[in-house]
Amino acid sequence: MRDYMICVGGTWREGRAGRMPAVSPATGEEFASVAVASAADVDDAVAAAGTAGPAWAALSAFERAAC
Repeated sequence: MRDYMICVGGTWREGRAGRMPAVSPATGEEFASVAVASAADVDDAVAAAGTAGPAWAALSAFERAAC
């Protein structure tokens, strides 16, 4: 089974709200475990995006597309 985390500021981490199963609607089979972001995780992500914004905006469209 695969485990998925959240990415904040370029770093993969567990969500502070725990984990939940990802379940196939077709079979009912649990196929992954997914990190759940808390409100604090969202705040961290918004802050990281604000910090990264100027450098990202300075890249050309081609450089951003390459990412």
